[in-house]
Amino acid sequence: MTDNGAIARLRQTKNLISYPPEPMSASYQDPYGTSNSSYYPSEADLLEQDREYDEFHRQAEEEQGRRDEEEPSTPFEPNSLKCVCFAAVEAEPVEWLWDGYIPLGMLTLIEGPPGSTKSTLCIEIAARLTNPELQYRAGPQVEFHAGNVLFCALEDNVANVVKSRLMAAEVNQSRCHFLPELPNLEEHYEKLEDVIRQNNISLLVIDSLMTLMGRDTNSEAEVRKILMSVKSLAERNNIAIVALRHWAKTGYGNAMYQGGGSIAFSAVARSILCVVPHNDSEQIVSVVKSSIGVEPQSWRYRICDSDVMAQSVSSTQTPKPVGRIEWLGKSKLKANDLVAKYQQRGQPSKVDEAEVFLRSILSSEPIPKREVVEAGKEQGITEASIKRAKPRIPVKCVKDGFQGETKWFIDEPDK
Repeated sequence: MTDNGAIARLRQTKNLISYPPEPMSASYQDPYGTSNSSYYPSEADLLEQDREYDEFHRQAEEEQGRRDEEEPSTPFEPNSLKCVCFAAVEAEPVEWLWDGYIPLGMLTLIEGPPGSTKSTLCIEIAARLTNPELQYRAGPQVEFHAGNVLFCALEDNVANVVKSRLMAAEVNQSRCHFLPELPNLEEHYEKLEDVIRQNNISLLVIDSLMTLMGRDTNSEAEVRKILMSVKSLAERNNIAIVALRHWAKTGYGNAMYQGGGSIAFSAVARSILCVVPHNDSEQIVSVVKSSIGVEPQSWRYRICDSDVMAQSVSSTQTPKPVGRIEWLGKSKLKANDLVAKYQQRGQPSKVDEAEVFLRSILSSEPIPKREVVEAGKEQGITEASIKRAKPRIPVKCVKDGFQGETKWFIDEPDK
């Protein structure tokens, strides 16, 4: 390839002589050093100029040829970012470990209040994943995989808690592994990936996620940095990663905002499940978020006794059976419905508040009803709530005369 810049300079030199020749100005200095306003280049001069131009052109081409041999040209790259056309990407279906609930190659969060059996649910999923005989039992159909299960960041003692739960759930323990030490994702990412590949892991359970974070869980930047590593780990190895997170002590009505820490947890996860106590004996697992499919119906279950007995070091204490999950069927309740019901159960009603107020203000000394009602209004308690709470104590009434003021009191006030 010829250096266009060099040729352009030569062409500019050649064009100094115009065709047809025109008279030069008085100040014109011709290439041969003469200064004459009547100077016109001769035909021989023009031919010499053409020969010089052709010679320079040939030399420029030879020089450029030598450069091309020494330094092969590379295509021009406007920037270092890779741009891929969507037409070149082949669509792939979403693979599920638990259809509609836990996808493969992605991060799933299981959230709920402390003690809501989130860990027991994960062990039940591991049992159905590793033991093909459990596929015929009632309950959700977790796809049986040839892969194994890996637990890390376990909150419970492995020997006397987790082990007995695995036995109660009939997990194939030869296909279940755990990490005795807490990994650091930034430092041990490659080592953790080696463990996953060497042991043919299909499901990684992080119980709990906050234990693994080890950073400011309210910082969106810090949380995203860690979770993007977890997300990459799931994608690169096509495994399901399930991480457990407790609900915060206080939250909003929306199930999406119940989990502790930054909103980045919910943003990065592709699927979020919640496990919420429905009544004194039942739990419900429901989908809070699904970025890859239609939200399925919720499932009801309870914890029943198994044939496995918890070991005790005390000779006087009777061994107790270890609990396992018994599935009760599907539920039409959604995640937000469960959150609202749970919060109502955990908060005292207006009548409960009125009862506490009456027990605190009343004594064996009669107090005018008017003063009780006014004091209640100052604390945000209505007269209607006070009247409904009154039979719970019960409150006794006296009246000063036929038209006297009504007074309330209790015979045995609470100490």
